[in-house]
Amino acid sequence: MGGEALNTVEATPADLGLLILADGNRSVREIAERVKMNPLEVMRSLARFRLAGVLELVTQKVSRSNSEMAAAG
Repeated sequence: MGGEALNTVEATPADLGLLILADGNRSVREIAERVKMNPLEVMRSLARFRLAGVLELVTQKVSRSNSEMAAAG
């Protein structure tokens, strides 16, 4: 099976599947668990898309629980 070119990156069907899952709501760990891959492998594949400008990094704010906020005062 051949691959497709996205920007300057050659993408296999498996790569495209990872790209679809990288929707800004899932972490690399969640994607890796879903596709049963090592998170490092998923990160490397997605990093190629990011470097090519196809994918943008999204950071998520972690909300603190009420008890953590009260302790932080």
